[in-house]
Amino acid sequence: MDIIVEIHVPLREAPGTPEGSYPFPWIDQVEDFLAEQEEAEVHDEGEEYDDAYVFFITGAAEVISGAF
Repeated sequence: MDIIVEIHVPLREAPGTPEGSYPFPWIDQVEDFLAEQEEAEVHDEGEEYDDAYVFFITGAAEVISGAF
């Protein structure tokens, strides 16, 4: 059985986002970062849940850390 880890990030607009543009460009940056990790894989598309955006990963043998 695979372990699936949920990463909950507060759903906040990026500072300085021009009016009318996509307010959450950081979501794509986080998804790209997770996809580049060799130790784990993105399990499913992320989704909004309450006031958070949730990313799902699986397959990691150790903790992944990094700056976004």
